[in-house]
Amino acid sequence: MSIVKVFLSSFMIIAAITVNAQSDTKSRGLLQQEHILKHFIEPHFKEAGKLEITSTKTMDSLFTAIDKSWTKVALDTLNKYKVNMPLEDFKHIDAYCYLWTLLSISQNLDLPLEFKRHLVQNYMLPAMHKDLITIKQIPNLTSLQLVHGGTLNNTIALGSDSYMDKETILSTYELYTSFIDVLKFAAKNPDTAISNYSKIQINEIERFKYDLNAKFNYYNGNTEASLNDVLTGLSTNGYPRTRVFYMSKLLLKDFITSGKKDNSLKLLDALTIKTTQDNINRDTLLNWYIKVDPLKGKQLFEYSLSKTSSSSFIKTSKSIELPKKWNYLSDLMGSSKKTTIKYYLVDVWYTSCGPCILEIPDLNAFHAKFKDRRDVAFISINTDFVNGKFDQKYVSQRSKELAIKFPVVYDNMKSNIVNKLAVKSFPEKFIVDNTGHIYTKADNSAMTLEAFELFIKEL
Repeated sequence: MSIVKVFLSSFMIIAAITVNAQSDTKSRGLLQQEHILKHFIEPHFKEAGKLEITSTKTMDSLFTAIDKSWTKVALDTLNKYKVNMPLEDFKHIDAYCYLWTLLSISQNLDLPLEFKRHLVQNYMLPAMHKDLITIKQIPNLTSLQLVHGGTLNNTIALGSDSYMDKETILSTYELYTSFIDVLKFAAKNPDTAISNYSKIQINEIERFKYDLNAKFNYYNGNTEASLNDVLTGLSTNGYPRTRVFYMSKLLLKDFITSGKKDNSLKLLDALTIKTTQDNINRDTLLNWYIKVDPLKGKQLFEYSLSKTSSSSFIKTSKSIELPKKWNYLSDLMGSSKKTTIKYYLVDVWYTSCGPCILEIPDLNAFHAKFKDRRDVAFISINTDFVNGKFDQKYVSQRSKELAIKFPVVYDNMKSNIVNKLAVKSFPEKFIVDNTGHIYTKADNSAMTLEAFELFIKEL
């Protein structure tokens, strides 16, 4: 089996687990993925290899063919798997299927901006609106399960990212607010299955709340309200730190142009105190202060900086029981280094995780840069065992194919580190000291590779 084929097959299995975990029966999205894999992706790779997406017309042709093919088999599939859904709703292609298909068949995890916009505007947003109508008309658990992390989260995340145009961001905001209203209504349902499922989905998408509100208000000319969204989001740790730089840059440009110095300084003070170096560079903040106030900018920056913690990281009360033996450490580092390690920098991944694969070159560079440190150890933990299909031999071979140059630890049912760390997404990173205590970011943002470097710098 080729590398590409392996990637596709494992991608399918992981996606199947993610979707199927929501129901005892196969979901519409999973059935569509199986159909697309069998009739489009695998045949294409067998005959021609990956599909080069050279234009939006290529995308349109692919999705048109998939829609026609699925429509032909939808009735038989609906009856075979006894999915409790009207045929017309069952025919609709799942929003995540569009994204999954494009990434799988092109083997390109970083599509050009033009294609991302076209994908969101013409396929993912319309697909979610169709499902919204279905949920409103038939508010049962089956219709609600059309909404899952792959569909709504990905649509909102892609549709509201900084590279999207104003029209797409406003359309995404409208989708978000519409789903929030429907899900909050469903959360009051006396059926606990419906209520609990709705609450889970609300929690998932509300992480976009302040960012979407800030962008909505900004694009509608209400910069004061947009600033308040950013400030409130930062103070409640509800604003994704990876997104705050873009929104702040837009607001500062507007405030500086319009001479609103007080607003500029409010924002800059909040950014200095509520973000860390890996999210917004301190030199960048200093330059912004000076641009707002050429005479006192540096002094104002240093005053705000004095209010911040000396460390960007917090040792929590949460801890895990470290495995008694990291079997590979003695061989790779030598027993002497094992005794000097104070912190483990942990990256958790699996072999068919797109973002995980995309990050491998950076992880290789990080490992090469810090492998000789005696006080820290970088540990890559593979979790393919979760799907029950891939053993350590497979992971080892796949790691070679992916050109991984850092040590990989294979998690299993016995060690089950993925559960001990309460991993919620992939890839996910942790800092654990040699007593098992877990560290978090002081600004409550996600742990990243940049955060690892900042942590080492602050040691």
